[in-house]
Amino acid sequence: MEKTAYLEELKKLVAQEDVLNSARSVSELRQKFEDFLLEEERLKQVALLEAGEPIQDSKELDPIKEEFYEVYRLYQIKRKDADDLRKAVQDENLKAKRTLLSRLEKVVQEEENIGAAFSSYNEIHEAWKATGDIPREKRDEMQSEYSRLREIFFYQVKIYKELKEHDLHRNQQLKSEIIEKIKGLESLTSMKELETQLKALQNEWEEIGPVTDGEWEALKEAYWTNVKKIYEKINAHFDQRRQELVGNIEKKQAIIAETKELLTSSQDLHSVKDWEEKTKVLLSLQSNWKKIGFGTKKENEEVWHTFRGLCDEFFALKKAYFDSLRDESKEFITAKQALIEKAKSFQSNTDWKETSNKLIQLQK
Repeated sequence: MEKTAYLEELKKLVAQEDVLNSARSVSELRQKFEDFLLEEERLKQVALLEAGEPIQDSKELDPIKEEFYEVYRLYQIKRKDADDLRKAVQDENLKAKRTLLSRLEKVVQEEENIGAAFSSYNEIHEAWKATGDIPREKRDEMQSEYSRLREIFFYQVKIYKELKEHDLHRNQQLKSEIIEKIKGLESLTSMKELETQLKALQNEWEEIGPVTDGEWEALKEAYWTNVKKIYEKINAHFDQRRQELVGNIEKKQAIIAETKELLTSSQDLHSVKDWEEKTKVLLSLQSNWKKIGFGTKKENEEVWHTFRGLCDEFFALKKAYFDSLRDESKEFITAKQALIEKAKSFQSNTDWKETSNKLIQLQK
């Protein structure tokens, strides 16, 4: 290689962006260049000896050599600047990784939500990988601490998964027990108690945590199948109850119709016996009314108001009849009292025949 070739090769290496990576190549090139210069000087001395001239140190200025060392000097300056920058960047990276270690330690020690813990860990891990080199003397220490915290984190995750699996299994057992309890409600006859217990069991079901995906669909289907079965029983009961209420209203309306007929036929009664017979019929209707259960609320109030009004009207007519009888009785008493007084007036009459005739007339 010619001397100028060494110079050109050095210029290329110095011109590279990353001068630190070319350090070995530059050092080797400088060594080769110096070896070349030594060999060149040796050959000059040999030539002088062969020519019979005295050996002497060359005092000639070598512009290529001077330029080579000037370029090398510039390279050293550039390398020092790059090395200083690298150290500064590594120091910043060291600070960043220490911050990441602190964050990871906090996650390990404090975070209880596994989802949030995993999210934080993944973020920290990606940031750790993206962070560049740190000083060589700190690499083992930092990596060792990071590995230690990762091991603790994944150990805790393992424990969490085991606990979660246990909880999922326990939740499956609890939900299965709820289903069996719902099945047992079918034996209850009180609809109020049935509704109360079913609601309580549904609340318990909602409070129990999740189960494994593989168990959930079967459990959910069994749960709703039995819940719907109980609700069908409840609905059937209340449908029947509504029909009974409607039937009760119809029965009461029939009694109202009978009462109206009774009231119509009682308008022209003229004997105590007739009134007593009609009263017995009405009392029987009232007794039958009491035996009939309630109807729907609105209709029940309406028919009761109607029936009570008809009963009141009947007893008002009966009272008016007996009041009129009492008025007639008073007139009879007054008339008879007058006859008594008249008969008394005959006590002193000694004409027995005349007195007898008068008493006979009074008796008539």
